[in-house]
Amino acid sequence: MRLRHSKVRRSSPFPDAPTFNPWLIASHTMEEISNQATQVGFMTNQLRRSQRDFDPARDIGEQFLANTVFHPWRAEWVSSAAEYFSSYLGPVTALSGSESQNTRARVVLPEPHQLDMSLSAVLANRKSVRRFSGDPMQFDDLATICHAVAGITHSTTSHPIDGGDEYEVRCRNVPSAGGLYGVDCYIFALNVRHVKSALYRYTPHYHALDELAIDQSVDTLFQCFSGSEATGLNVDKLALVIAYVGHPQKVVRKYGARGVRYLLLESGMMAFSANLAATALGYGILDYQSFLEDRLRTMVQIADKPQYILHMQLLGWPA
Repeated sequence: MRLRHSKVRRSSPFPDAPTFNPWLIASHTMEEISNQATQVGFMTNQLRRSQRDFDPARDIGEQFLANTVFHPWRAEWVSSAAEYFSSYLGPVTALSGSESQNTRARVVLPEPHQLDMSLSAVLANRKSVRRFSGDPMQFDDLATICHAVAGITHSTTSHPIDGGDEYEVRCRNVPSAGGLYGVDCYIFALNVRHVKSALYRYTPHYHALDELAIDQSVDTLFQCFSGSEATGLNVDKLALVIAYVGHPQKVVRKYGARGVRYLLLESGMMAFSANLAATALGYGILDYQSFLEDRLRTMVQIADKPQYILHMQLLGWPA
């Protein structure tokens, strides 16, 4: 690696230079020699990592991890967290996920199934599926998957630290930092029995789907997928698409930038719960990240809001 660095740096792209290297002219049009922000050109992630000097500050991912290390001795952490146990803020955060949105109708879901497959069997059978049959999903199966992702399982009573009235906190299947539940679950019902083909947001407090007031076709959703044909994915046979939308402001106000870590963890646990439920019900599921986020954010009406699509899953009967 050092020899390659040395060779590149000592060569010149200028024909009149004694160290002229004609290949360097072509390589300059495709690759950057350093990772400085002033450099431009095409460079794969593998090449970028192999040629860079070890400097975490040059990598936004590593920089984020380095800057969000937990320091328990910081007084700001204690003060920021304490407010969330007060009588004026605690009851408000307990309603997270029930915010109003521009919707048309509400579809109340049936009670979820009891999943009969053992956890060992589910883990053994879970796999990524890219070919789907096109058969419709059952309505009660949709309810079961939604409940597994973000459904309310029990309630508890919280007592404010400032002596105010106690209030109810509804707890969900998936853990969330501070019970803030900063990830919403959006449902694209493509082929579900007794459910209109539309875009919905799952509302855990009512175990219901709220239909968003948008006029978008299924083709618009498919245009948000990138490279599906190259990977053998037949998106036209899907029954359901789940999008996980994160609200950073819900968590960073309490936990600072480190809250973004918690947001990503929460969406990952929600997605894995969907994997378990879908597998137990016999459906195929694919975790999918090759989506065009700008188009998708516009479609779900969050393009002008500080909300971001963290993950997506594709579901249907396996072919």
